[in-house]
Amino acid sequence: MGAIAFSQEPEHIWVVAGWVLRQVLDDIASHHPEDSKMAMEFEGAKAIDGLMVYLLPPDLSTRVTAAIEEVATGILSGVIHSGIAERHHWDERTVAQYKSALRELLEAVPHPPQTAFLSEIAFSSSIFRIYLLLAYSARRENENGQLHRHRDWSASRRASSPGACPLSRGSRLFSCLDVTVFQSCWTW
Repeated sequence: MGAIAFSQEPEHIWVVAGWVLRQVLDDIASHHPEDSKMAMEFEGAKAIDGLMVYLLPPDLSTRVTAAIEEVATGILSGVIHSGIAERHHWDERTVAQYKSALRELLEAVPHPPQTAFLSEIAFSSSIFRIYLLLAYSARRENENGQLHRHRDWSASRRASSPGACPLSRGSRLFSCLDVTVFQSCWTW
């Protein structure tokens, strides 16, 4: 038996006969002869009948996953030649089993979820945290025109007037829109 684990999740682990694992790794290595680190990992994986992709360094893990996906897809579509046919004397049953195993391998490859919207939310949240940090340490001009650091933050939160917010009139850090947002957030 042999296995390739992309993560610890069962759906991302591919378990097959040892000859299938060795053939897949040989096919990938022959298609990427320039990547010596990948070839070295594959030789070790063949010795222990398993490859833990998720334990590899991140850059190598990414390259290995992309290579697995590329070669498996290429072999199934006929674009990439596999050594399986020559090694098993063109036995159609063995080739069919190998291709079936490649389809299962492609199903085990994890695909990141569509996170464009989530990354925008995370970015917005990070920006808001930065604004909060700046708001806490913002300087503003007091009634006498002197700059001072706002020290009693809790007292300003209890106040109901717009001038109680450290980002109100005279703040040089934010635009009027930002000031309005913070006044509504922080004037409790």
